[in-house]
Amino acid sequence: MEIAREQLYEEIWSSSVSKVAKKYAVSDHLIRKKCQLYNIPLPSNQYIGRLQHGYATLIRDPLPAFESSNIISLAHGATDSNIENESTLFYYCTKEQHITTSALYFNTINSLFARPFYY
Repeated sequence: MEIAREQLYEEIWSSSVSKVAKKYAVSDHLIRKKCQLYNIPLPSNQYIGRLQHGYATLIRDPLPAFESSNIISLAHGATDSNIENESTLFYYCTKEQHITTSALYFNTINSLFARPFYY
């Protein structure tokens, strides 16, 4: 099952993540994961509560621009070929954050083992 990024955004903000997950017969965890991966903002619990109680004025977070493909596959085990796969620790980081974090981690580990051990 494939869905457009804008359509998923509209469905999530007009109902809830769990209702969208039931509609497409997938887990809400998968929907949240795809939203993170495709830079789709999720509504807060407060927003969903107010939506269900019929508040007239609700403010949505805007859908940010996305460079890659706007088609999302909701099938279990589907790979997102348009998203670069990084290691799981740095999966949602930008390249600059990944390089900086890797350098900090490497320097910390090296400094731990460079110190002499006292027995």
